[in-house]
Amino acid sequence: MGKALSRIGSSLCGVGVTVIDGNKYIKHRQLGEGAFSYVDEIEDIKDGKLYALKRIICHDSKSEKEAVAEAKATQSLSSKHIIKCRSFEVFKKAPYSEVWLVLEYYDKGTLWDHFQKLKSENKVLKFNEIVRLFRGIVEGVNAIHEAGMVHRDLKPANILLGAENCPVICDLGSLAEASVKISTKKEAQTLEDLASERCTLPYRAPELLSVPVGDYITTSTDIWSLGCILYSLVYLEGPFDSVWLKGDSVHLAVQSAKFDTQKLDELSGPLKALVEQMLDQDPKYRPPADLVNRRLEEII
Repeated sequence: MGKALSRIGSSLCGVGVTVIDGNKYIKHRQLGEGAFSYVDEIEDIKDGKLYALKRIICHDSKSEKEAVAEAKATQSLSSKHIIKCRSFEVFKKAPYSEVWLVLEYYDKGTLWDHFQKLKSENKVLKFNEIVRLFRGIVEGVNAIHEAGMVHRDLKPANILLGAENCPVICDLGSLAEASVKISTKKEAQTLEDLASERCTLPYRAPELLSVPVGDYITTSTDIWSLGCILYSLVYLEGPFDSVWLKGDSVHLAVQSAKFDTQKLDELSGPLKALVEQMLDQDPKYRPPADLVNRRLEEII
């Protein structure tokens, strides 16, 4: 199936000039792929500027609608810390369709890539760099929340690095309504299944692992993920990454909320406290994104 979808994408893109929303591009190379999406490096023929072309494979009208919603959200959100969508277009090719997003291109890779480079050089991020990077990420998340949405898949691999390592949030395919009331067991199970599909396990909030009935799922899910990201900026990996890689139960690790804090203790007491607040088991006690930013200002 994956190869078949890849051939569909290749036949649409072709080996020559590709026209998207009236602009002409040349494809250079594939940058990556997901379960139902591919990302290519493309060049605008007119000015030579590079872009990232995200091609989302859609099997039905529902998935096509969701892909178009992602494109529109990427265009509407205004923050230098959120990836910009230049244009998008829907291509029909029965029995599938594809939604193509022309996105800003970043050749420095992701924050996760940066972690791997630092590890290979036996280096770590300095305190000021940790705070600077995290403030940018939080500003981007706050812009999403102010727009009435939640990301739900925040992680180092979804943070691109721009000029001067400016953090830029990408992959908005998991965006959802900021606050959702869960009234029935069926609704809870549906959200758990959706989270299992779209939210990376080691960065997934506990209320998405076991969705409570009779309560709201809110932007606090992103705050949990932000806590994991802040931790990763210190340790170059998330608090539950090693559990996941070993094949042990992330669910149990999250529920116990036990993780190493020695480096945090040595680096900054206030930073450790902020991580612990964001990783509170009860979402009601996690600080909202704007308050996280104010606390970062106090730490500096």
